[in-house]
Amino acid sequence: MKYAVIDCSLVDSLTGIDTRPYLAFQGTIINEEILLAHCRLKKIPHGIDAIFTNRYMTAFWRGDYTEANKCYDLASVQPTFSMPRIQMISTSLYRGLISFHLFRAGEGEDWLTEGKKMLNKMEIWTKNCNEDVYENKLYLLEAENYASDDHIVAAKESYELSITSARDHGLIHEVGLASEVSS
Repeated sequence: MKYAVIDCSLVDSLTGIDTRPYLAFQGTIINEEILLAHCRLKKIPHGIDAIFTNRYMTAFWRGDYTEANKCYDLASVQPTFSMPRIQMISTSLYRGLISFHLFRAGEGEDWLTEGKKMLNKMEIWTKNCNEDVYENKLYLLEAENYASDDHIVAAKESYELSITSARDHGLIHEVGLASEVSS
């Protein structure tokens, strides 16, 4: 139940609706900070990872890349971080987008390396998994990589491929993301 509350908190933070998920604990855990402290005290790395991964995604969608990177770093040191789970798709995509953005903003070569690392991850997943889910993400990270290397024509083509792929597979949210990133 604790982990379902973490997911509810993510949805609440993104929608601006407070479903008051912590009421389920009947006063023993009243908010995410208390839950985080509980997970740290009881040494529950999955809970710590989940909280910081969700904070990372929230910060990404709010455009606060500094906070997103802090949360990513705190999540990624947990031993459970690299375990396969659905959130890893978005976490890797967003990390790649942030990394390429920061590289182009002059924040250093390390960000280009990190972006390419996320691109490589997406390439492997696209080869081994359902293209319907991964193809548009791969095109989007490829576009960001091309843009980082000043290959503008190739970048524009990959942005368009990402938008088309997302649209063709009914991933409306990712059509918007690719459209926003490409402008």
